[in-house]
Amino acid sequence: MEINELKAFVAVVESGSFSSAAERIHLTQPAISKRIAQLESRINKPLFDRIGHQVQLTEAGNTLLPHAHKILNALQDSLNDIEQLDVIPRGILRIGTSYHVGLHYLPSILKPYYSDYPEIELDIHFMDSENALAAVEKGHIELAIITLPPQLPAHLQAKSFWSDPMLIYCALNHPLATSTDINDLTHYAAILPDTHTITRQLVEKEMIRQGLSLNVRLSSNHLESIRMMVEIGLGWSVLPITLKSPDLHSCTFPNLHFFRELGIVINNQRTLTQAANLLIKRIESNQHE
Repeated sequence: MEINELKAFVAVVESGSFSSAAERIHLTQPAISKRIAQLESRINKPLFDRIGHQVQLTEAGNTLLPHAHKILNALQDSLNDIEQLDVIPRGILRIGTSYHVGLHYLPSILKPYYSDYPEIELDIHFMDSENALAAVEKGHIELAIITLPPQLPAHLQAKSFWSDPMLIYCALNHPLATSTDINDLTHYAAILPDTHTITRQLVEKEMIRQGLSLNVRLSSNHLESIRMMVEIGLGWSVLPITLKSPDLHSCTFPNLHFFRELGIVINNQRTLTQAANLLIKRIESNQHE
């Protein structure tokens, strides 16, 4: 059952004749007749009795009419709602973000966004960057706001928004606090995220570049937990400078450089909602403030 056939059917009912219906919806009378014939063929019943120049609904026509009105009204309502998206954005925006990004970068962005677009429901999932990346690839979330990997599949697109410099930290009374020898890093236990994480891989890459090995004794994917373990002297770690605390000593080894790129990953195979585009624009504008 085609929408255009239903429109022709309702037009004939409301105008009282095929010729008047044709004028009403800007078609020729043969075109109206053809659409009615196609509709009657689909339901295998006549919709009108032709009595002289008048048309009257058959039993099947009377049964179809309220349903045709509902279908056409629902279609118009949906088109109106789509047009209103540009005026009043609404819907659910599903985001996956790492704990670090969610705690240290998003609050100042989400608060005004939430206030400006009260019809948008934010569904935020905190997870490792790697899991968020998999979720956006599978279509479970619309945006992954995470630590960006060095490479992505062709159908995924990344946009960097923040540089996240990192330093080596240890407890104030840790032997590394007074060391200037980069080789001492291999002698003491390190506390780092799991081997599959983007952060762990970039740390390992930089250490290999310096010809150094890692002595990893503890692992955690929660950077705040790693900071706590470093503060009590269980080992050293590489942490974002945003996690610096009075109980940590930053170790300076001139040849070692650690930093991460943080940003958004989207799936190019998916059309972004208005809510997602507005959040991306909000983050972009926040960079220039």
